[in-house]
Amino acid sequence: MKTSPMLYKPEMVSGILKKIKTETRRTNGLREINQNPDDWDFCTMSIKELRANFVRKGTGEVREIRMPYGHIGDVIWVRETWQYDCHWTQGAGDFVYKADNPTKSLMLNDEWKPSIHMPKDACRLFLRVLDVRIERLHDISNESAIAEGIAKHAFAPGYKNYINPSKFLAFGDFDSARTSFFSLWISINGESSFDANPWVWVYSFEITDKPKDFLK
Repeated sequence: MKTSPMLYKPEMVSGILKKIKTETRRTNGLREINQNPDDWDFCTMSIKELRANFVRKGTGEVREIRMPYGHIGDVIWVRETWQYDCHWTQGAGDFVYKADNPTKSLMLNDEWKPSIHMPKDACRLFLRVLDVRIERLHDISNESAIAEGIAKHAFAPGYKNYINPSKFLAFGDFDSARTSFFSLWISINGESSFDANPWVWVYSFEITDKPKDFLK
């Protein structure tokens, strides 16, 4: 069984904990393909070799891209924004997480630490891969956008504007989860990435137990 780390923002961790986020889209390993995504067609996926195959239009040139987080049955461990619990010395084993404390708490002894620096022993969330597929970003359905954990707007009809979270939505601009997801993508990856309509890995998952040999 393969175990792989994946970075998550606090809001997305909250969605996982609430079991409303069950999908994620990532471009890991697809950089060459996504330099000119319209030039490539997705061809096949080999579960045994953990690879996806792309063919360049017009030339027949093939690229094999390894799946970054494994396949069905493999486990993703979530790296999130974290901090040592101030009641313990550093490394004692108790941690707090920004997803549970959206505003800085006076109980914390330091600034929040970024997810990229979260050690394995601080991991509290493990996700078992249920499915992997390849698609273009703009092909996401409304149902899949909801599975991405897209939130309803707190004070207005429709879904959240992740670019301007406090802005009230006019004329139904974000009446679909799909449009809201696009604003989330832009807020993380930039408008140019969205406009390019990149190829993405789509991972479906469920929360699972910590692997017995995880810390070995």
